[in-house]
Amino acid sequence: GSRTRRLGRRSHDRRRGRPRRRRRGQVVQFPQIWGGLGVAGLVDAYRSGQVTIVNAIGNGIADDKVVYRFIPDVIRYFLGEEPIIPNVDTWVGSQPDDPAHILEHLGDLVVKPANGSGGYGIVIGPQSTAAEIEAARERVRRNPSGYIAQPLQEFSTIPTFNGTRLEPRRADLRPFIVTGSSS
Repeated sequence: GSRTRRLGRRSHDRRRGRPRRRRRGQVVQFPQIWGGLGVAGLVDAYRSGQVTIVNAIGNGIADDKVVYRFIPDVIRYFLGEEPIIPNVDTWVGSQPDDPAHILEHLGDLVVKPANGSGGYGIVIGPQSTAAEIEAARERVRRNPSGYIAQPLQEFSTIPTFNGTRLEPRRADLRPFIVTGSSS
């Protein structure tokens, strides 16, 4: 029906069947689940087999910077076991003791807006000027719950062809798990 035809449209592309992709920070909602918000007909089209959803509805919650801090506790609570892979230390400005730690160690930490995406608003303490650190310090003081902080992580590099030769480039790989009808 007309509801499923709209699924493939982007706001600037009215052709049917085009992939629909939105990054976090943009509005992505699902009307059959959250009361009239989102991509009309998406859940119905999925249930009828007309579309495949690459990333499960709601999977972005586990990739949220603030939620990330609590994943080890979620594993302990729901699974009754210790996490196999340790998290990067993460201080969340909305937690009672964390703002003081963030402010005290700001020059050694990467400070990120809690609700941001795409690298915008990030301050990399070890690579920042004194003025940039002081400006970040003031933003965190004014709105501590709006920020998280982590130690600087060195990413792996992978060989990448630049058009003429291979060069190392930093990589941030994110695995996704796909299950079938028997799993």
